Amino acid sequence: MAADNKAYLRSVLRACRSGLPAAYVARVSQAVQGRLLRAACYDVAATLVLYAAKDNEILTDLLCADALATGRRVLFPRVVRATRELVLIRVSS
Repeated sequence: MAADNKAYLRSVLRACRSGLPAAYVARVSQAVQGRLLRAACYDVAATLVLYAAKDNEILTDLLCADALATGRRVLFPRVVRATRELVLIRVSS
């Protein structure tokens, strides 16, 4: 039952996001990332785990660029298809 609810909620949110104009997504993404970049927790973070935005999700490009420029470790999740294992991949650019 919980998995069904999760899948349903994901489909509803994906449908809502799909109707958003690209300019709006970019503007909101910049605002969200700017707020995080100014947060005290970001100042002390040595490692960030980010995601590659898709389907009009909030972008993480500014966070990634700043983290790399300031010497932080940046990791992205990746699913190994054969094992369905979630691993974190370090990026350098």
